[in-house]
Amino acid sequence: MVEFDRFEVAARIRGLVAGQDAGVVGLTANRLGVSELALRMSIDERDPHPAFEVLEVIVQHYGVDPTWLITGVYDAEKHRTALEDDAAIARVLSGLPHKGRPTPSSVQRPAAPLDKERTE
Repeated sequence: MVEFDRFEVAARIRGLVAGQDAGVVGLTANRLGVSELALRMSIDERDPHPAFEVLEVIVQHYGVDPTWLITGVYDAEKHRTALEDDAAIARVLSGLPHKGRPTPSSVQRPAAPLDKERTE
């Protein structure tokens, strides 16, 4: 069984988005409808942390097999399932083998400030 390798996933994402939007990550993020931070974290060459929302939108936008995106191995059945609807993409991505789940974008958001009473 092939496991999730975040460096390989980042390389595949970089390969898909390369040469688009004049190489401006912010423009690519905007076009894809994800935060620039999530996309940058997902494609970072030194320490990538692919965000689930980025993986999902990459599969939707480029029509790639989610199994291939995560493992590098094509799975025709899962590809067909993912093409059925957006909810199927999340189910397929969630069920793939991995060493650790892709980073949910919600984990990367700054914590809400403490209320005034607790900080005084």
